[in-house]
Amino acid sequence: MASNATLSDGDLNGNKDVNGADFLVWQKYFGTNSSPLSSSIAVPEPSPFFLSISTMALFILSRPLRRKSFRYVL
Repeated sequence: MASNATLSDGDLNGNKDVNGADFLVWQKYFGTNSSPLSSSIAVPEPSPFFLSISTMALFILSRPLRRKSFRYVL
């Protein structure tokens, strides 16, 4: 990609194109815990609504089915 490249396109050094220099940046940091991108990438967090709905669904689905036993009292 020669122009107007973004980080998601592979522009690791911010010069708006993807070339060998971007590959060298990737190669330098591949497999390490440090990254030149760690401060520039935002990780979206799930919304509280989604978390509450998924928690309720897991709670309801994980409960064992109980058979109702009827006892006749004389």
